[in-house]
Amino acid sequence: MGRTYSVNGYINAVLQRSSPTLLVEGVSDKSMMHRLIAERALPPGSQCSIDHSAIFDDRSLQCQGAKAKVLHVTAEINRLSQNVSRLSSKFASLVDREWDGLSTDPRTAVESWSQPQQSATAFVTIGHSIENYHFHPDCFVDYLRFAFAEHFSAEVEASVRNRFANAVALAGAVSCLARDTQCLTRISGLIGSTHIELTPVGTFYLTNGLVGPLAARGGVDATTFVAQVNAAVDTHWAALSNNQDSRWVLHGHVGSEVIWACVGLAAISAGVSAEVGERIARGFQSERQRCWLTWLSRVNPELRKPLDQAIDLLLSPLPEGAC
Repeated sequence: MGRTYSVNGYINAVLQRSSPTLLVEGVSDKSMMHRLIAERALPPGSQCSIDHSAIFDDRSLQCQGAKAKVLHVTAEINRLSQNVSRLSSKFASLVDREWDGLSTDPRTAVESWSQPQQSATAFVTIGHSIENYHFHPDCFVDYLRFAFAEHFSAEVEASVRNRFANAVALAGAVSCLARDTQCLTRISGLIGSTHIELTPVGTFYLTNGLVGPLAARGGVDATTFVAQVNAAVDTHWAALSNNQDSRWVLHGHVGSEVIWACVGLAAISAGVSAEVGERIARGFQSERQRCWLTWLSRVNPELRKPLDQAIDLLLSPLPEGAC
């Protein structure tokens, strides 16, 4: 992983750098920001310092998650900035919103959704995490063109687009129930196209085929979970998914897995083989991420808030005397 820092050692390193520093939660966040920066027309000699929370080796951060580490370091820098003023112009942070400030009731969370407040140097993702930025049908269709061109067709595209809101509905139901039953970790990486059914009217539901694998992981009544998810699709998520803000409420990782599984099944319904559909649902994780980051770097900037603002700060020249 390279060099590690104590909190104080890291702050000293930030002070010694000749350009601003951005601290993010994880490696994926760092990769995303570098990809967005690569789309900019940078002047020669430009430097971008982006760090992630795994670089810390400090007792004060033991047993803390990535977000908590970033917030701890940010708070410490804000405190020190009162006496070391140049710190405030040399450091910024970006963390996942998760479900902060949102109601646990799905209907209220979606219908009353608003963007999180941003400060001048402390940024928060609009959605649950960075994955939510690619929850858009254009992104999924672009990836199918890129990675599955020999299987791509007008029918496949239409199937994915026409059923995308329904995919969000199932992903929303799974996300919120997994959160409420505290089984997000248990269900992560589990759902594929074989665990989902597509009804004649285009609705996605979990199948009883998920019960065995989920039960094997323990800690959850798998039969009840599947039944409650499917009921939630009907009672509120089928309607909520037509609200464009619904995609920001989904759990980033689990929501992504469910949507991709639905996209795989949508492709199967349009004539793609079951094997290819499951590859769409599960395969090529790194390639998929690179593709959606490229898509994100070129879409309407409104869909990238506050990522562009964080990059603007990262690339801005330091005030005179701040070095």
